[in-house]
Amino acid sequence: MFKFLKKYKKQEKIKEIEENTELNIQQKIKEKEEAEELERIERIIKMQKKKIEEEKKLKHKEQERIKKEQEKIKEKEEKFKKEKEKQERLKKEEEIRALQEKKRLLEKEIEEKKIKKDKLINEIRENYISISKGIDNIMDRFYEESEIKNVISEDKELFKRFGDIVLDIYCITDNITNYKDFTEKVFGYSFIEKMAKKYLNELEYKNIMINYKNAVYYFKGEYNLIQIKENEYNFVFRNFFKGSEGGFSDIFRELKFYYLNYENITSIILELIIEKEKFSSEEMFEVKEKNIDLYSTYYTSFYTEHYYWRDEFKNISYFIRQLFFAYLFVYYVIYLRKVKEFIKNKELLCILKNIKNETNDIDKILFKFYQIYSNCYKDSFEYEFTIKEILILILAVSNKGKFQSFIKYRYYENLIEDFKISKNFKKMLDSIDKDIFMKYHSINDLSIINNKTYFYNELFDYIVSNIINYLDNDEILDIIIQKNIYINRLKENDKLKEALGEKNKYLYGTVKKEKISKLDINNVTSGEDFEKFLKEVFSRLGYQVVLTQQTRDQGADLIIQKELIKIVVQAKFYSSSVGNKAVQEVIASKSFYNADSCMVVTNNTFTSAALELAKVNNVKLIDGKELNNMIKIANLLLD
Repeated sequence: MFKFLKKYKKQEKIKEIEENTELNIQQKIKEKEEAEELERIERIIKMQKKKIEEEKKLKHKEQERIKKEQEKIKEKEEKFKKEKEKQERLKKEEEIRALQEKKRLLEKEIEEKKIKKDKLINEIRENYISISKGIDNIMDRFYEESEIKNVISEDKELFKRFGDIVLDIYCITDNITNYKDFTEKVFGYSFIEKMAKKYLNELEYKNIMINYKNAVYYFKGEYNLIQIKENEYNFVFRNFFKGSEGGFSDIFRELKFYYLNYENITSIILELIIEKEKFSSEEMFEVKEKNIDLYSTYYTSFYTEHYYWRDEFKNISYFIRQLFFAYLFVYYVIYLRKVKEFIKNKELLCILKNIKNETNDIDKILFKFYQIYSNCYKDSFEYEFTIKEILILILAVSNKGKFQSFIKYRYYENLIEDFKISKNFKKMLDSIDKDIFMKYHSINDLSIINNKTYFYNELFDYIVSNIINYLDNDEILDIIIQKNIYINRLKENDKLKEALGEKNKYLYGTVKKEKISKLDINNVTSGEDFEKFLKEVFSRLGYQVVLTQQTRDQGADLIIQKELIKIVVQAKFYSSSVGNKAVQEVIASKSFYNADSCMVVTNNTFTSAALELAKVNNVKLIDGKELNNMIKIANLLLD
């Protein structure tokens, strides 16, 4: 039993050992498997880490690459930007240089134009009377149609444009010596195009150039005309654009531009500048019995039919007409340069003078003079004058003589001296008393008595001749071009003066039947008497006088006026010297009455303070001594 138990225990122990061994083996296997799994996991983790590291390195490398690429792109962008900025800078610099060059050329053109304008004005000064008469007739012919007058009344700028076109044409006349070259340059395509672009809008420019081109084709006998849509214009306007009538066709017909009749211009100029009434017959130049084929009157028939003055075409028609007459004016100015050469020959001038002393008949003067010139003197000149040109030269020489006579006779010396200071041409015109010119100049020229138009033209030319050297260049051109406007101003002023004279005659004048006594200051006993006394003095001296008794508190006792110059007068009848209070009062009254000047008149003297204040404020002071001289003159005029 014991043995059995021992054996059993031994078996149990062996069994336990076996079981433990199996468990150990299983445990070890498990542990080994776990270790292997852990090792595998660690290996995987390690591999993953390595992969991550590699990816990280790759990513970093890619980032570095991208960064480098971005830097390259940025560098390229910067380079491109710099290049663009450089190009833009160069472009701007080029534009600035171009603008500067354009400015330089413009300034040069302006300077050249100014020089040429000065030259034009000097030529006008040298031949003022001839040019004045020429432009007067040219402008009369230019504005003779009612359509023209309507255009002018609607737009004054169109009228002023004429002077600008004259200057534009004059600026291209350098070194031009004959009519052919001058005409072809003015009416050449490039100049017409330049003028049209300068003065017309785009549609007007297009239309005027169509008319120009087709007019050229028409006069050259070429008929492949620029086509106009059939339904675009009516029949009349189609003819205009075909160049067969209206616009440039009228100019070319007038000048016979494409018939090579280049002497025709002299006839046109003659017709414009001569005064027909001075010649003895209608056919004034047909001296056939004297074997001179002189001149058959060529009337400047250039006109534009009334249907071309509709709104859409009137500016074009007006512009074409302006070009033509500005061309005539400039040609006449240029032609007068020959007068210089002509008057250098003293013998010929002496002969002309003696022929004029012998007869006033222009036909006879021309015939006798031309015979002598053509037979004895034509080789003395570089250029041989035709008989038509000789007539223009004779008229120009006569006009130079008239200019000298105008300078000689000093009818308005005080006004001329005042103008030299004020330089106010319109004010001077308003101050002119036409009766003075009529009274004194009629002795030298009886024609002004019966011919009112001639009288005003002569009066105007007299005024300008005496002040032309004191006028600005712009003003001279304006006065020449707008002569008729200024003459109308003279006429209107005369109407105003006559109306004022009639007004004052019936408003303030009194008719005295008794004998008018001489003025005597000793009869004055009060300030009121002194004012009435001064009224009589100034009236006898030719002033229109108004006493301001109802408004004496404004600082003026009398208002006197002569030749539209208004003067306020303060009268001081004092037993002592007059102080500066009177001067202050009259200065205030000048503004109140809108007067041109002011004065203080006294029977006594003025204090030094009054004299000083008057000098500073341009107040005229008349003391007792000067008043006595005025009284003596007034009494002499009464005698």
